[in-house]
Amino acid sequence: MPGRRSLPGFLRDQRWERPDALREILRGRLEGLGLVTVAQLGSELHLEGSSIGAALVALEVEGFAFQGRFSPPTAAEGEAVEWCERHLLQRIHRYSIDAHRKSIAPVSLQTYTEFLFDRHQLLPLSEEEQSASPSLDGQTQLQNTLSLLDGIPAPAASWEADLYPVRIKDYDPSWLDVMCISGKVAWGRYTLPAASLRESKSNSRKSPGPIKTTPITLVLRQNLDIWQALASSQLPQETQLQYSASARRIESDLEQHGASFFDQIQSRTSLLKTLLEEGLAELVAGGRLNSDSFTGLRALLTPSGRRRGKHRRRGRKSMFGVEDAGRWSLLDTFMQAATPAEQASRYWKVLDEEQLQRLASIYLRRWGVLFRNLLDRESKAPPWRVLLATLRKMELRGSIRGGRFISGVSGEQFAFSETVDDLRQFSKGQEKRADLTWVCIAATDPLNLINLSLPNRKLPRLGKNRVLYRNGIAVAVLESGDVHFLTEVEPDQRWLLQQLLLKRSFQPRLRSYLGNR
Repeated sequence: MPGRRSLPGFLRDQRWERPDALREILRGRLEGLGLVTVAQLGSELHLEGSSIGAALVALEVEGFAFQGRFSPPTAAEGEAVEWCERHLLQRIHRYSIDAHRKSIAPVSLQTYTEFLFDRHQLLPLSEEEQSASPSLDGQTQLQNTLSLLDGIPAPAASWEADLYPVRIKDYDPSWLDVMCISGKVAWGRYTLPAASLRESKSNSRKSPGPIKTTPITLVLRQNLDIWQALASSQLPQETQLQYSASARRIESDLEQHGASFFDQIQSRTSLLKTLLEEGLAELVAGGRLNSDSFTGLRALLTPSGRRRGKHRRRGRKSMFGVEDAGRWSLLDTFMQAATPAEQASRYWKVLDEEQLQRLASIYLRRWGVLFRNLLDRESKAPPWRVLLATLRKMELRGSIRGGRFISGVSGEQFAFSETVDDLRQFSKGQEKRADLTWVCIAATDPLNLINLSLPNRKLPRLGKNRVLYRNGIAVAVLESGDVHFLTEVEPDQRWLLQQLLLKRSFQPRLRSYLGNR
């Protein structure tokens, strides 16, 4: 046959079965056509769809082709299943991601700061703005706040003195106790204790206990495994936490009997109340113990002169007693240190892939837009190279978007698609606004991002230091009792701004352990 003699030698000498020949023909078609349907291939080759579908499935088994719904539905074909060669599909997906990134107009760092304040529902200083903004009930607001601040460490006294009052109007401490007792939230120390605590002698006269600046973390129980893994990775293998004799007796008792009430521990250990309180405080400061409710921490932070006792007159007792804390339970946060093999490994193996994705989602919900500089506000966050690989995988799956959302910030940035839309709408609304919004936060607040807008201005993260923002711009700080203005301020406004910085408000019933702050 003339047609057969004109074929190349490798084709003329090889005997082809129909399924194999059709599979190779479709292989060549997919390499050049891009996205194509079975109906389109059948129309071009004049073959029935069943045989083409079988050949495409064979190519899919080889890993050569993928099927899916990649194009928007049309009126003629609807949501038809399309086929595409694997490498070509990767290139199309990469081009789509690049187009998405280029289509985003970045907002200023000022707008992002205001967006972050709005995302965390920070209360403006103006009473008119507080009453005008829609408000949820206090319990729901606290639940949202706990979700956004999941895993964030803050000084023990700052939670109810600075963080909650600026987010929740008329905050009630009993709401937090309800959340803790229900099991949704747990508190404890998840940052490595100081060297003085780790090396303290067992015969020391005074046991180190929690103070108002002790970093305490509130975590959602569903993510407790992440924060415990990150915390335990801080402790070297050879380091052991040392406790006093009273603390060791309490620890041994709870290991034997499990979570127990204060009177049960006292009955079994035969310790005096003062020694028992000191032992509990030492274990809390070492990240080894917590209680069912937040009242336990409040009681330990209350100065000894204000605690409940028989010598106190009736009606003059403290609002919070260690007996009202519920059960006391041991934590294993710093009991399983990283092995020498893990410490010497060049790979970061603290969290598995599923935990890394959950952690990335926590960061994205907290910050809205995630970039490298924000990890400085996180305690013992994974290396950026590890988190970046997880974020890129999530972007390829379409779970999040990458791009340049904020100007003035270097490096890659990531956000959920709905967050990008919210940021755009917020930016448009801010352009039309003419009034001023004043927000004052503590230097210990995680939203204190003054180092991003003013890299050369350092503000120690102490409880009494504060920052005053006007429309997302830091205008004044309170540092060591002195007010410093960061922008030009009219002389007649200086006194007013000073009063805004000095104004503090929290529940009077909390003064027994917070004092006057």
